[in-house]
Parts: sequence; C-alpha cells; structure tokens
Amino acid sequence: MLALFPEILHMVNSGDLETLACLVRKYFADKQIYSPRLRVEPLLINAGLELSRDDIGDAARLFAADHRGAWHASLILSPSLRDPGEVNFTLAHLFGHFLCEIQPLMAKGELKTHEVRERSGALGRFLKKPSGTPEELQADAFANALLMPRGMVKKAYATLGTARDTAAFFNVRPELMEQRLAQLELVATQTEAAQTPAAEPAAKPAPKPTPKPQQSSLEKAQKSVAASHYRREEESAAKPATPKSSEGLSRLRAIARKIDKSVDP
Repeated sequence: MLALFPEILHMVNSGDLETLACLVRKYFADKQIYSPRLRVEPLLINAGLELSRDDIGDAARLFAADHRGAWHASLILSPSLRDPGEVNFTLAHLFGHFLCEIQPLMAKGELKTHEVRERSGALGRFLKKPSGTPEELQADAFANALLMPRGMVKKAYATLGTARDTAAFFNVRPELMEQRLAQLELVATQTEAAQTPAAEPAAKPAPKPTPKPQQSSLEKAQKSVAASHYRREEESAAKPATPKSSEGLSRLRAIARKIDKSVDP
C-alpha cells in the first residue's frame, strides 16, 4: 500500500536530497538503515511499489496511476538487466523519480498516470555522461545519496584513505565512488586536476643539523640513577672525615679501664 509521509514530502519540496535519502532509509530500510551495502529492492517493496521482471523493450519502467481513488505504482525490470550494481542503481534512480515527481502529484490529488522509462541501465548512462533533464539529474543525485550517504562516505573515506577501498566498502563501482567523493569535495575532479597549474620546483632547503638520537626511556632512567649515585658520592666526598683515635691513645685508655672501671671507653 502506497503511503505519504509529510517529512519526505517536505524534503522533496525543499530540494534537500541528502536529507531525503536519510529519511527514506529511516522509513523503508528496516535493518538496513545504517548498512553501507544497501539493497534497494526491499525499500521499494516497503514503500508499496510492486516489482516484477518482464520483457518490456527497455531496461526498466516505472508506472503510476490513480485507479478510482486508489494509487498504484509498479516497477518492471528487463530480464537482461542482471548486473547487481546496475540493478541497484537503476532501482534507486527510479525510486528518486517516484519520490520527487509522482508523490507530489499524489499529495495534491493530481495524479492520473505517470510513466518513466529507462532505456538502458541508469548506472551505465550516468557514468558515461552524468547529464540530462533536471528530472534525470535529480534522480541520479538521489540515487547517489541513497546508496552512498554523505556522512557515511566521509567517515569511511577518512578511515580507508582511497576511493577504491571506499567503493568496495559500499559495494559500488570505483568510478561511481570517485564521482561521489568529488561531489562531496573530498577529492578533486579530473578536470580540476588537469586545470591546476603545475607548481614551481621549490628551492632546496638548507641542510639541517643531524639531530641527536633520542634516548630511550630505559637509557634515561639509567642515566638518572647514575647521576643520583654520582651526586651522593660527591656529597660524601665533600664531608670532612671523622678523625680516628691513635693507637697509643687507645692503649692508654685500655690500661686506664683496667685500673679504674669509671674511665669512659
């Protein structure tokens, strides 16, 4: 059953596709809400669209109509569309058409019939030439945001460090991730890189003095202990020595003790 959600309609009207994609995950993704490897087919089913495969002459077709006050929407894929990445992106792309074009008509009570045809896979077309009508560009942007949420991509790229590894993490093609990273201004596009003037060779810096090797904690501790012993020995050497009694005086005292027990030793 098709349903309308005010939050989703508000984001469609505001044009905030990044937040729209997050809300779609929230409402329709169930346990996939935070999954980097999102499967779009369950989202469409949860949203009330009927999915099927049939030989329709195109890669995919989205059709929606109002049958006597009851909304109906179906999405048909060609049996020839088999690549998982192509299927996932095409479904996300057509879901963008449904949310941004068909749902506003439903909300206004103006939906009669609406059809969107994808002649070839949406992903192959997008990677070859990411351009087209405003509606196509909007659907492409939504598909990117749904499959590769902005916050998740930034965190993953900061951790993984390369577009290829980040693409593998999201289970998308490296070329698609490169475009997404460029869109989020995390990397420069190939055009920008080509237009950036080459930097002049920097003057050779003056040779720096060879740094002294850093001491290990153990070496520092050993030297500290040695210095402490050295200081104690030095202090002991500085103290005046206690004068020792002469042997003659000792013998006299011994004789005196024999004569008089009161003599101090």
